[in-house]
Amino acid sequence: MNQSAFIRRIARTTGLPQTVTDSILKAAAGVLADSLAAGESVKFPGLGTFEAHVSASRVMRLNLLANPETRTVGGKRRARFRASSAFAAAVEFRKD
Repeated sequence: MNQSAFIRRIARTTGLPQTVTDSILKAAAGVLADSLAAGESVKFPGLGTFEAHVSASRVMRLNLLANPETRTVGGKRRARFRASSAFAAAVEFRKD
């Protein structure tokens, strides 16, 4: 499902116009990004938790023929989502 189909389905479910639904989704994404950038976690009961996770720094090896060297690359902040157990159970594919 792409973004326009997602917005169309939410608009149909809520009875709101698509333009309003699109504005709400963009605002929610902006607030979520700002909160994660500030290091806060955002919890949606029944859906899951969005967290800002900092990956560990690592050593990068440059394979230059004349002068091989290594450099340390710092960790990056990344968004991580952990689904709630109720959401995971609703999405789980069962092969019967």
